[in-house]
Amino acid sequence: MEEAKKINQSLSQLGLIINQLSTNSSFISYRSSKLTRLLQQSLGGNSLTSLILTLSPSILNDIETLSTLRFGDRAMRVVNRAKINRMLTIEELKLILLAKDKLIKVLEDRVKELENYISQKEGKVEIV
Repeated sequence: MEEAKKINQSLSQLGLIINQLSTNSSFISYRSSKLTRLLQQSLGGNSLTSLILTLSPSILNDIETLSTLRFGDRAMRVVNRAKINRMLTIEELKLILLAKDKLIKVLEDRVKELENYISQKEGKVEIV
C-alpha cells in the first residue's frame, strides 16, 4: 500500500510538471519527486522525448482512460528544443578560431582608443 502511494505521488508530480511545462511556467519544480528529478533532462532539457500512452477499451476503465488522454494532450504541448551534438571538423574549428582572433583584435584596438582618450583628458573623464 505504501509503495502504491509513492508511485501515485510521483505520477501526480509528473503530471504537475507536464502541466507547468505546457503552460510555459517560469519555475518548474523537478525536485518534488525522484521520478521528476530523474526525468528532468528528458522533460525540459536537450533531448527529444517520446511518450507512449496505454489505454483500455473497457468501459470499466473509462475514467483512467480519459485521465490518460488528458495527460497525453498536456504532454503534447511541451516543446523541447533539442540541439544536435556533433563533432566539428578541423576546418570548422580553424574558422571559429580566426573569427575569435579578429574579435580579439577589434577589442584590443578599442581598448587602446579608450586609453588614448583617457590620457588626452588627463584623467578628467566623467562617468555617465
